[in-house]
Amino acid sequence: MAIPKVSREDILKAIEFIDENGVPHHNQSMRYFLLGENGKFYPPKYVIAVANHLANEVAIDTSGYNAIEAKNYLKNKGFTITGNQEKYELTITAEQVTSTDECFDKDSLGLGDNFVPLGVYFQGANGQTIKRNYAKGERRNSNQTMPKLAFQIYEKQIRALSVEEKENFPVCQYSPDSGVIRGIFSSAEEYRKYHNSIEYLTYSYDNDRKFVIYSWNIFSTIVFIQECLKRFGEPGDRFVLTYREKQDKEEKVSEQNSTETLSPQQSEKERVFNGYRNPYSDKLIESKNIIFRGAPGTGKTYLAREIAADIISDGYFDDFSMLTDEQKEQVEFVQFHPSYDYSDFVEGLRPKINADGSMGFELKDGIFKRFVERARKNYENSQKSQETVEKETSAQERIADFFSSIEFGETTFETINKNAFTVPFLTLVRDFFPMCATIPWILNLVPT
Repeated sequence: MAIPKVSREDILKAIEFIDENGVPHHNQSMRYFLLGENGKFYPPKYVIAVANHLANEVAIDTSGYNAIEAKNYLKNKGFTITGNQEKYELTITAEQVTSTDECFDKDSLGLGDNFVPLGVYFQGANGQTIKRNYAKGERRNSNQTMPKLAFQIYEKQIRALSVEEKENFPVCQYSPDSGVIRGIFSSAEEYRKYHNSIEYLTYSYDNDRKFVIYSWNIFSTIVFIQECLKRFGEPGDRFVLTYREKQDKEEKVSEQNSTETLSPQQSEKERVFNGYRNPYSDKLIESKNIIFRGAPGTGKTYLAREIAADIISDGYFDDFSMLTDEQKEQVEFVQFHPSYDYSDFVEGLRPKINADGSMGFELKDGIFKRFVERARKNYENSQKSQETVEKETSAQERIADFFSSIEFGETTFETINKNAFTVPFLTLVRDFFPMCATIPWILNLVPT
């Protein structure tokens, strides 16, 4: 059952009906709210059901559509919809797909148009966690990150498939009534022989070799992921995708970009760089430093945040709140004040309590050195192959897990010769085995 056809006038009458009769407890909304002209909030699904009842003389029934469909329908009618911004977690295993979002429906994957990814990782049955090793210039946490992670993990197995097996590999099925989109192809040209569409992703390996599959919204490759787990995974393996709903401004940006016409050559890229939105962004890239002067409250910090978002998103948007958590790690804000000195910003001695209870001092990095270290680490990783980075990251995680699971000076181990020993207390374990960070470059904005 689809959303019933009701007019704007029917909806306004429904609001009047609800003002007089109220909303049953089981029809209350915890997610979206229609904001009436009187400043009151109304549950969208119930509003449509009442409008349908008044217009078509049918029972009030909200079971034929979900909250997202109701929200979008009312927005298209010109009503204001507000909601609680929540993060959801989608888990894909070989047997099932589940989500903490009660509106998620595996039989309606087209609803993925309404969401943006925040992060994704693979967790093996053995507890090993693998994240995407991004290629140089690859957009972080895009709709293509999850299927590219699957290619990264199962690259060897997929390469070993025959041509016929690749062509028949299931990738997407938006609903039970729609056909299954199939095929893992070796080039965009080969892909277009089977699909007259630019909705695809390209995964590169072995220099110029490629895998090309259909990809569109955040849920469009769930079938592909699940098929990979069935064929190549171990029982208990899973992919975990964190996501949230798009904000109105993100939907507008998506609509603007979806209307752009891309050539076949351009469409192989996730997004073509068409320049920055803010004129100061180019100046910062060129000069590496910008100083804004002005009285408090004149917008210097706001402008700095716009420039940061503009550059990190490659000109896609300039709203800092639209950056993902991972993207925000590429920015640091420092507020200088009279007591802020070199030791705070670069490095300096800081007091500490020694193991015997006495006081001492140790050299601590300031915010600038820590940020530079993250950028340096990211640059070094960008020069390595994905396989090397994956092995190093896995080794670091295993070492960190090992040290976090033992009691220094107490946990007893045995050598191959049955000699017992303990590991003494270490204060610099994290310095010996630092974790990788994804920071592509330094954004240095100096406020007055």
